[in-house]
Amino acid sequence: MSHTLSHHRPRSAEASHRPLTPPAPAPPLGPAHQGLEKLTGAQAVVRSLEELSVEVVFGIPGGAILPVYDPLPQQ
Repeated sequence: MSHTLSHHRPRSAEASHRPLTPPAPAPPLGPAHQGLEKLTGAQAVVRSLEELSVEVVFGIPGGAILPVYDPLPQQ
């Protein structure tokens, strides 16, 4: 038995050729953010682990998590 999808609508030529607009610039940091250190997500994870006094971590290496492993040997 074969099924066909009847809800598929092809995109119009106009929709596929619209120019991309760049994102709006980020607003300036307010006084609450002055002097804060910029961290990568991986650095923030490691810092959180340190603040919680975590001594042992383990995981399964793979694409998205690899940056988290980079700062670990430094600590």
